[in-house]
Amino acid sequence: MKLQHKYVWLWQKSGLLDDLRDKDGNIKPLSWYIKQLPKAATKLAANEADPKEAYKDFYGWLGEVLCEFWLKKFGHRYDIVEITDTSENQFTRGYDFTARSFFAAELLSQIQVKMRSDSEKIFMLKDLYTFFDEGQKAGILPQYLVLMVPTSSLTPQDLLSYKADFKRDYLPRIRVINREIMQANMRDLPSVRGLGSNEEFFTSFREAVTGSCLPVTI
Repeated sequence: MKLQHKYVWLWQKSGLLDDLRDKDGNIKPLSWYIKQLPKAATKLAANEADPKEAYKDFYGWLGEVLCEFWLKKFGHRYDIVEITDTSENQFTRGYDFTARSFFAAELLSQIQVKMRSDSEKIFMLKDLYTFFDEGQKAGILPQYLVLMVPTSSLTPQDLLSYKADFKRDYLPRIRVINREIMQANMRDLPSVRGLGSNEEFFTSFREAVTGSCLPVTI
């Protein structure tokens, strides 16, 4: 599988995929990788001109690369195919990926990745304004306007604020995929090489990262 994201090399440089097993020999779960991303982003950003700003970028891009791979593995289960990354265009507003409906190619999907943990505040309208605005302008149907929050285990119903009826008015307009939904799909991933589902996912992810990376120095 070929990953398109401009910053896929961050995963290779991070070293997070070097060893898929923990000290007890168990395959590291998705939650472990999510927990390590801030540390990896901090380390990668340390030598940048503006480490604080680079950290925010790197953290977000690491999440986007993971979500690109996940979408290419499981997007068809949500009727979305032809996942296309937008990272080459820095002026893309409100979404990180586009896709198309499996059943009707003329139906476009827009997908936004947000790296917000359970310890942070839930989403307000101001946090997702451009996401909704771009989706509305493009006429995206609710099932194809996808908010991915790989860092959160909060249910889709708990991710949006009640303030000013935001949850009531906007939750029906989107599909939310959180960490728990991502993990649930990963649990029944088949393997042609006899690996467990988590090992198959991260082995395939490592192969995709390695195969998609160009030589980059930072």
